[in-house]
Amino acid sequence: MKALYLERSPSTISREINRNKAKNGVYHPVTAQRFYFERKDNCGRKISIASVVREYIDDKINDN
Repeated sequence: MKALYLERSPSTISREINRNKAKNGVYHPVTAQRFYFERKDNCGRKISIASVVREYIDDKINDN
């Protein structure tokens, strides 16, 4: 019913609800939006660190 009203596939609605439920299992749009922004911040290409830079960072971390 919700899928027809929103003109979306039922599987799209199901994935949205399952992906964005709170820990207590309840879907809330504000929580879903927060989850979206958290995932958005972590998406994209990962930075490749050259081995020289990696060794420098490891040395500095281990010095402390």
